[in-house]
Amino acid sequence: MNPETKRSLKKEGKALAAQRSAAWQAALTRANPAPIGSDAWMQNHLRARVNEAWFAEKQRDHISAIEASSRFVLISSEETGQPEPYAECMSCHDLLYSAPKKAVTCTCGSLSVSAGKRPRVSALTEFRAVRLIGKGIA
Repeated sequence: MNPETKRSLKKEGKALAAQRSAAWQAALTRANPAPIGSDAWMQNHLRARVNEAWFAEKQRDHISAIEASSRFVLISSEETGQPEPYAECMSCHDLLYSAPKKAVTCTCGSLSVSAGKRPRVSALTEFRAVRLIGKGIA
């Protein structure tokens, strides 16, 4: 590898890391928009922990769109650069766990995931892999 190629790859890597860092920062700001260290930030932080505790109580193979939007901020695998555990149906916005204990289907029926198999998608629907971040604001 010549020095020019190495230099350009390093620049691309740094740009990608900066882009992903900005995506994480934006998602965390959406989850808790109050200034860090303020009383409002702490209240939002505690509310976010309650939402994450609800999520951790048991493995949830299906989370409705209403529940997801009220409790979580979603960040896609394209933004994080990592494989993520939930698939979001882009039609109904339900979330399905990628490794469920039993077969699950979203509300509109476009996306289904069976135990030990890859997600199945109808021809007209798209989905994205997402990570859930506890939301601190109501």
